[in-house]
Formats: sequence, structure tokens, C-alpha cells
Amino acid sequence: MHAQGDWNSPATIDVEYRDGVMVALLAGEHDLSTASWLFNVLTDHAGAKGVIVGLDDATFIDSHIIRSLYLARSELQKSDTQLVIQSSTHAVVHRVLEICGLRTALPSADTLEDAFNTIQQLSSTREN
Repeated sequence: MHAQGDWNSPATIDVEYRDGVMVALLAGEHDLSTASWLFNVLTDHAGAKGVIVGLDDATFIDSHIIRSLYLARSELQKSDTQLVIQSSTHAVVHRVLEICGLRTALPSADTLEDAFNTIQQLSSTREN
């Protein structure tokens, strides 16, 4: 599924499903105008095995997006759904994630493969 935000916002969220995990790939500029949209996309998948937010193609995120990610994680945890942030070190937003502490506060990975592995590890830890 591909969706575009506000008519004047060059932001998209592509949603894919892989092995019971929802992957939301953000592209473009995400800010106040897309924050609630992102929250809704993520929390609509509560109950899934996991949710991955891919930020490699995001060219901008602001504090509203950071807040939406934290809030979505809290909401997803109520249904034992794991949220993992994926952002490679070359991604434009990677430094923002480091500065605000998101990469250490939430489970994160550099690649999609690593994000899937992280969800697998978190799920197996939860089951034990």
C-alpha cells in the first residue's frame, strides 16, 4: 500500500507485510503535517508480530515524528507488538535519531534484515 500525505507535503509511507511483520517505509519530509498519519498507520497494526519503521528514504523528520514514534511504541506494546526503527548510517535522518536518543531508547537496526532479526529476538525473549 502506498499513501501520500497532505497535498502539499512530499511525504509518503509505503506499507508492506513480510512474515507477519508490518514494514512502514517513510520517504520525503515528515513533520507535524504527517505525525498523526504516521501514528495511525503504525497503531492500526497492533497485534502484528512486529512493526518496522524504515527511515532510509526520509529526507527530514522533526520532533513531532519522534513523538509519534514513541507514542506508537507505547500503544503497540499494549498488544505485545514490537516496534523497531530502521535507519542506516548514511540516511539523512540518522544523526537526528542519535541526537534525540531514539536509536538507544527504542529498538533500532541499520538494515531491514537486522530489524527483522531484532523483532525475532524480542519476540522469542517475550515468549520465554
